[in-house]
Amino acid sequence: MKLLQEEDSESNPQIRRTNQLIEVHRKREEVFSNTQLFQDKMKMMFDKRTKPADFHIGDLVLKWNAHFEDKGKNGNLFYLWVNPYKKFSFKGKNAYLLESSDNELTVGGPVNGRFLKPYFQ
Repeated sequence: MKLLQEEDSESNPQIRRTNQLIEVHRKREEVFSNTQLFQDKMKMMFDKRTKPADFHIGDLVLKWNAHFEDKGKNGNLFYLWVNPYKKFSFKGKNAYLLESSDNELTVGGPVNGRFLKPYFQ
């Protein structure tokens, strides 16, 4: 309804189109800011529930074996957590390079911290 009233008030189609584009741009910025607020709120709620990992370089950890994650691919005796690895170095915010027991870096590059859990002897 608002656009119809604006069309009647403006006689020049170029001015009318310019006004419409300005209004669309303003609405887009408003939606973008609302989306950012929502994402920040959801991140804050998620971060409230997560616990930071207390991993240090040299700790022994178990790595999640995603190959057997799908239902039916793992038998009764297969473990989803494999080999104790030693933390070798940090690679980013929550990524780690792992070292196997024979002092070789693991194949596949860095591993996300959520796929690791502490190994207790």
